[in-house]
Amino acid sequence: MDHKEALESMAVERYLLGELSPAQNESFEQHAISCDECAIDLRICKILLHGVSESFRRSKTE
Repeated sequence: MDHKEALESMAVERYLLGELSPAQNESFEQHAISCDECAIDLRICKILLHGVSESFRRSKTE
């Protein structure tokens, strides 16, 4: 997977949501290792997903 394909396919988001096939998953992981932009996007999205999950968890207990 190259950077253009990663962007066009929303690979970061789909990777975190578990929507990629095993082959796509491996291809994206290989790309993200060498692509600073995708690696940063991956970290940011993980932080956002964690924040949203935590917010939903807190709202259920209130």
